[in-house]
Amino acid sequence: MSPINQLDKNEKQDIFEAITVIAKRARQINQERAEKYPIKSYISDEEGEEYSEYKNIDFSSFDKPTTIAMEEFKNGKIKFGYKSDKEKTTEEI
Repeated sequence: MSPINQLDKNEKQDIFEAITVIAKRARQINQERAEKYPIKSYISDEEGEEYSEYKNIDFSSFDKPTTIAMEEFKNGKIKFGYKSDKEKTTEEI
């Protein structure tokens, strides 16, 4: 069964809202990983020696950011809300 289908069906929640929140959290998780484990192709050879500890890490064994975000959402670990009309900038309107 798809993790989206596992969301509590008793909750009156817009599925598109849930997907948007999950996607935003997944991007945050992905960004955190990118900062923690820099991509080797963007690092010069001199800097590469500094990151040699990452050579033996099997990144394919990591859970996918989307899966983590869906679990967090399902377990109520993600808090979100909306800005009031007064807080919106002209770009958001």
